[in-house]
Amino acid sequence: MRKWAYILLFTLLAGTQLKGQDIVQQALMHLQNNELESAKELVDKAIQLDLYNQKATTWFYYGYVYKELYKANDVGNINSTNLETASNAYLKALEMDNNHPEKNNNILGINYLAIQYYNIAGTILNQATFNVNIDTNIINKAITNYARYKELKKISEPNFDNTERDISFYYQLGSAYHLKYDSSKFADKKSGKYAELYFGKVLELDNNNVSALYNVGIIYYNEAVDIINTLDYDEDLEKLNKSLDYSIELFLKALPYMKKAYELEPKRKETIVGLSYIYLSLNDNEKSEQFRKELKMLEENE
Repeated sequence: MRKWAYILLFTLLAGTQLKGQDIVQQALMHLQNNELESAKELVDKAIQLDLYNQKATTWFYYGYVYKELYKANDVGNINSTNLETASNAYLKALEMDNNHPEKNNNILGINYLAIQYYNIAGTILNQATFNVNIDTNIINKAITNYARYKELKKISEPNFDNTERDISFYYQLGSAYHLKYDSSKFADKKSGKYAELYFGKVLELDNNNVSALYNVGIIYYNEAVDIINTLDYDEDLEKLNKSLDYSIELFLKALPYMKKAYELEPKRKETIVGLSYIYLSLNDNEKSEQFRKELKMLEENE
């Protein structure tokens, strides 16, 4: 009788293990038949079982199913939970076992998801560059998605040089905030500072980026002009002089950026106009006139 009890116990344990294995295998069968919701239900159950949620391959398949759900339903959706679930599962699989049997497919999946995060960030910023009313919370989602892209890309392609993409991303961010700053007639100081920050990040990576140089210069120039235009001449003389001194300081800060942009692209009209106005604001009428004449000659020869 005791012998039968042992046999019965063994059979029950084996049956439990088989059932757990069946969950994952059945999920894969549903996946092959494009029955994504059924596959999802099964992998959701599998990760609740202690015997299987300790295995890297279980998390890989869990991530794989959610990746397919994302591909089927959510591509481009900036609020997709499937994308986040898939990426977290893939990362967990590698964290548990960096050499699990599906590692190569795991890496390929991570690379695919990295591209999705990159595309979402780009889509948001493309809209923000032309839509002044876009909410800053949406712009922040671009930042979050881009950071996630870089995290995943570093895992899928450790030697990938991301410099050009960083430059493009920071420039678009700067442009989005610059648009907000300009459209507020320079009242939105916070957006102005963010624009300056992100154009500055571009210059950290490429100090000869003409567009970023010009934009930083014009931000300082416009801030100075705004101070002058909003001066209260009934104000205390000391405060008035401080405001004027600060505006001159800003014109001087704008000058080297605009000069370098001009040196790199001497026929860019916006830069010539900018230099003319900066020198005029600094009471250097001779240099201001020099750039006005240069602009006129350039336009005549077009």
